[in-house]
Amino acid sequence: MSLPIVITPYWQERTSEDEDESCPPTIKGANFSYANLAGADLRGMNCDRADFSYANLEGVNLENADLSKANLQGANLHRANLKGAILPKMFSLVRWEHSDSDGMSDPKLL
Repeated sequence: MSLPIVITPYWQERTSEDEDESCPPTIKGANFSYANLAGADLRGMNCDRADFSYANLEGVNLENADLSKANLQGANLHRANLKGAILPKMFSLVRWEHSDSDGMSDPKLL
C-alpha cells in the first residue's frame, strides 16, 4: 500500500521576515515522469515546464494549478480535480471504454 504524496510548498515554511510572501507555490521544471502521485495535493501550484509524462495522477487535486506548459502525455488523470486549472493549449481528455463485443478498449474524447 502506497501513501499519498503531499508536496509542501516552500512558501509555507517561510517566516514573516522573508521578502516576497506572495510568491505562489511552484514545482517549476520538476521531473515526475512515470511517478506515482496518486492523491497528491497540488492546488494552486505553478507547474511551468513540469514533466508528468505517464505519471499516475489519479485523484490528484490540481485546482487552480498552472499546467499551461506542463507535459501531461500519457498521464492518468482519472478522478483528478482540474477545477480552475490552466491546461495546455492542445490538451484533450480521453476516456477509455471497454467494449463487450470484441473485448477491446476504445478511446472517447470527452
